[in-house]
Amino acid sequence: MNSDAARIKISKAPDEYSAEFVDRLSAELDNVLKRMLSPGVVRAHKLNISQIPTSATGLRVGDVWSNSGVLTIVS
Repeated sequence: MNSDAARIKISKAPDEYSAEFVDRLSAELDNVLKRMLSPGVVRAHKLNISQIPTSATGLRVGDVWSNSGVLTIVS
């Protein structure tokens, strides 16, 4: 997880819910999802890919699969 994702903080719920609170919460969640789904640089100390495909069949360009233990990118 990158440092930006670790700093995400969602507002605490008020005693009574209002349309304004729900709108703000919705906007915050939308921003979190956009950041999570945006392509970008990945930095990690370790990488573990579970259930990696062993064939390129059905994969899209750019997908990764294991070709007898060698990571291969579909082109």
